[in-house]
Amino acid sequence: MAVSGVGWSWLLDDVVRVIFSWDEEPALAARHLDGVLRRVTPHELIRLESGYRSRRYGLGALGHGALAGDPAPDDATAERHGTSVAALMSFDRSGYLREAGVARLAGTEDPFAIPFLLLRLNDPVEEVRVLAQGAVAARLGPEHVELLVRLLPLIADCTNAAGPAGY
Repeated sequence: MAVSGVGWSWLLDDVVRVIFSWDEEPALAARHLDGVLRRVTPHELIRLESGYRSRRYGLGALGHGALAGDPAPDDATAERHGTSVAALMSFDRSGYLREAGVARLAGTEDPFAIPFLLLRLNDPVEEVRVLAQGAVAARLGPEHVELLVRLLPLIADCTNAAGPAGY
């Protein structure tokens, strides 16, 4: 999914639509979120996080149990889709939801989690930052070198920060 500088807000709008459709069809919303997030480039991911966090609401305000990490009987929390839900949680304005999202991302073997963990390396909440740092350190093996090279824009974004980035 290549999103131009002018059209990148479509990506944010798509993610927001998924959140607001969660109550109606959680399994469908989770599958859609998964499809969107798995196609985002590192540059788009940085812009998506920035745009998402600048919104006045967060997942906690919407009160979605599945998004908050509570177990649910439907496939919205299946491992593949659950990882995407955790990735979105890692963007949230609430440090508690970011921590829950990062904990879920740290517990998965899915390489998809790595870019979202990299974005949390400079989180303003120490617990989130420490979880992300441990999870990234555990993935610094040769099997992830190719992925880490593709994610250099995220690594550069983390190291260019003058300290913990965030709100």
